[in-house]
Amino acid sequence: MQAWQPVCNLDFSTLQTVPLQLETVYCDSPSLHTAQRKIVPAPNGVRLENGSLQFVDSRQAFGEHGLLVTRWTEPIGGDVAIEVDVAAGEPWSIGVSVDGDSFEGYRIIFIAPNYPNGINVDSIYPVEATLLAQDPRPITTEQDHTLRVEKRGPQLRVWVDQELRIDTQLSCPLAPNRRQTFAISSFGTGPQIRALRVWEGGGD
Repeated sequence: MQAWQPVCNLDFSTLQTVPLQLETVYCDSPSLHTAQRKIVPAPNGVRLENGSLQFVDSRQAFGEHGLLVTRWTEPIGGDVAIEVDVAAGEPWSIGVSVDGDSFEGYRIIFIAPNYPNGINVDSIYPVEATLLAQDPRPITTEQDHTLRVEKRGPQLRVWVDQELRIDTQLSCPLAPNRRQTFAISSFGTGPQIRALRVWEGGGD
């Protein structure tokens, strides 16, 4: 069985600043699915508040709806496991990306805006979204959740509170020169993220 090596274990209730290894960028909606995709730095796109990491409202921060992405700046392997603890609250949606950031990797979107209350797996590389898997079972925002995404080779598994929701093979090609990393993203109202834990695949 493949061993997992820790990458980070972030308890946002104990932090005073966002870790330097997390950079936040923004892409406006009009260019998101075009060859002229405009990705710009957005250091104020997330904030620490109420013991959690929270995405800002992109419409208030940038004057336009768009995708906010917080990505790990250091490359890690394509095999990765990610756990995100989110708090109960107002309706939210969150994306978790593996084997690349939200623009070049595989995206797992919990409570996807166009797939209410369920989970989408897709990729928006190079331009348009390619749907890879879906699960319609609802996720309520009225309680805390632990979301887990695990990729080993082409195999992707997704859990909500230890319940396996998606188990699929990924066949969509990604950019060969991409930075292999991970990211979390928001395209609307994001949750209060209490903790983020990440491991990368090691040897057997």
